Amino acid sequence: MLLRHTLPTAAALMIALSFAACSHGDDAPDNNLSFTTVKGQAMYRLDNTAGLFKAEHDIAYQDSATLILPVDLYGHNLDALKDTIMKVAFDTIAPDVNVAMQAYFRNAVAETGYQYTPDDSVQRSDWDGMTIVTGDVLNMTSRVLTYRISNYSYSPGAAHGITITNYITFNLANGRIMGLNDIFTADGLTKLPALIQNRAKELAPVIGPTDIRSLPAQGNFYITLDESIVFIYQPYEVASYAQGAIAIPFYPYQLSELMTTEGLDFFELNS
Repeated sequence: MLLRHTLPTAAALMIALSFAACSHGDDAPDNNLSFTTVKGQAMYRLDNTAGLFKAEHDIAYQDSATLILPVDLYGHNLDALKDTIMKVAFDTIAPDVNVAMQAYFRNAVAETGYQYTPDDSVQRSDWDGMTIVTGDVLNMTSRVLTYRISNYSYSPGAAHGITITNYITFNLANGRIMGLNDIFTADGLTKLPALIQNRAKELAPVIGPTDIRSLPAQGNFYITLDESIVFIYQPYEVASYAQGAIAIPFYPYQLSELMTTEGLDFFELNS
């Protein structure tokens, strides 16, 4: 099932009015800012599992996804951004987001290892496994949009679920996705893990002990509203599950010596 409704909602209107006015002058070719919400869900009954889980009925696995997708960001070509969101959210790229979503749902239930049957009639009390995908705009300044994608999964009978959260940084000035290799030089990327490790030690009273030896998987980071750079490690990546995701923040000037010209320009550190 796929449901769509186009924003702007009240929140999107506020963003549009705030940033279109202050970041793009009257001579800008396109001041439009709009999003659409895509929702989907699927339910599966896991065959012959009632006895195994001592339940009255076979248990069920539920998939759902809700993504707020950009439609127009000041006239920029959004193909690369949309494909990246789709890839991170559903681990594939398809001409239609619904195709990628449904394939992801089927793969998620298949990974439980049980035979399954699509069944929209199962009761909530029979659920014992789920996947929930969400995508939204974490924050937005006049120059950058930070998109957040969270994938929660819980396998039947597991002690707990796990949430993996990834971020996409979209430069509103040039309409390009920004990765760590755009912001930092090759030498800078080599030196970053030691700096992140030292910062994590300073934060240990708050975040707990960590074992940081490399950059976050998939170069995971985001830029805050005050344009700090935050490196994000997933649960289990550098610390215990109980500590959750590990966030290590820096002010841009603290890392300026490691930056590319593009990075310095973006953070206005080149003067």
